[in-house]
Amino acid sequence: LGTIAQKLIDSIKEPIFISGYELNSACSIGISIFRRRENLTHDTQLKFADMALYDAKKVRGTYRFYSQSDALSLLNELKLEKDLKQAVDSDQIDVYFQRLVNTKDEIIGVQSLVRWFHPDFGELGPDQFIHIAGKTDLIISIGQHVLRKSLGYLKQMHRSGYEDFFVMVNCTAKEFYNPGFVSIVRNELLHAGLDPASLKLSLEERFSSQSTPSALAIIRELNNFGVQFAVNGFENDYQTFSFLQQVPRDTIIRLNRDYVKNITKEEKDLKFLLSLMDIIDTWNLNIIITGIETKEQKQFLDTRNCILQGYHFNIPKPFDRFMNDLKAGD
Repeated sequence: LGTIAQKLIDSIKEPIFISGYELNSACSIGISIFRRRENLTHDTQLKFADMALYDAKKVRGTYRFYSQSDALSLLNELKLEKDLKQAVDSDQIDVYFQRLVNTKDEIIGVQSLVRWFHPDFGELGPDQFIHIAGKTDLIISIGQHVLRKSLGYLKQMHRSGYEDFFVMVNCTAKEFYNPGFVSIVRNELLHAGLDPASLKLSLEERFSSQSTPSALAIIRELNNFGVQFAVNGFENDYQTFSFLQQVPRDTIIRLNRDYVKNITKEEKDLKFLLSLMDIIDTWNLNIIITGIETKEQKQFLDTRNCILQGYHFNIPKPFDRFMNDLKAGD
């Protein structure tokens, strides 16, 4: 098959002359091989070939076979996509919690992190299935389920004596721009009987000049209800600066581990982070820094007014274990 594919590519490379003009063309080929007993559908085989073609196009003018490992990966993804439809109804989707602390090491809230307990694959993190859900409207129902779970657990925390805790819940762009998003958030808060101020929504969206007006309208509507937002993906460009100057003053800017991973080794990285925090402070916005993994990283930020999150404080844990650690003072 490889020889045939290469001959086809070479023949297409031959120039074609039309009305005195020389036309050149090229092609890339993706090949998928299967045995009849594998009983794969035509659509699945086309997906295999298409993914092989995608690899071939990276080089251009060549061919690629779809590998068995890639095939297994895609088959697993197709199975996950199918099984996701039952995951919420079967209560396979749950959340873990990670502490949010201030620079005095006081726990002030929790980050909710989704997990899927798949009957065949076991525990799956968001990076293993959220992108699959995001291809369809399943992400809307999963997001609502995660929000309801998170608020329900927070209610139990409040009843256990941690009344001042808030919960931060991640939100994809598809959820955020869903026309029913505002109603979903309001209804889930009312259902849980919680003060809207106890919920903070962390947005994954990177805002552009086109998305800013509609995004601000949603943020302001829910903020007027009492919900705070954390904005991910801070970038040093005009669009970001313009957007951040228009958000409500209680918005939280989320800086990920890329900003802190080298601050104990590279002085320029530390200076950049502190300068960035100074800029955010001038806008009177709050800051959360994720990915704190060492005591030394935390010490560099002890004098700043910000929220911290990371493995230095605790690894994400299911609700019962999280609460046991809290009560034990761990």
